[in-house]
Amino acid sequence: MRLGGDEFCVYAVGINQQEMGESIISRLFERIGSLQIPEIPRGMISVSAGAVLHAGGQETTFADLYSCADSAMYESKQTSGNSLTFKSL
Repeated sequence: MRLGGDEFCVYAVGINQQEMGESIISRLFERIGSLQIPEIPRGMISVSAGAVLHAGGQETTFADLYSCADSAMYESKQTSGNSLTFKSL
């Protein structure tokens, strides 16, 4: 879902290991990297992603997940180019 501006959220049920999430985000980075947008200098787009793993067992609200993912995303923004940071709840 679109949260606003250039921020988007994906809720992926069943992705409960970091390796699984990295594989999916890696494919996203590859596809975005292959986009050709003449209006963008050098045609390059980069993504800063924050991901949260929640295995269940404890009740968690969307606000908790969002806050954790947002924090992870801001850590990713410290790296130029495509970057992914994971956190766990």
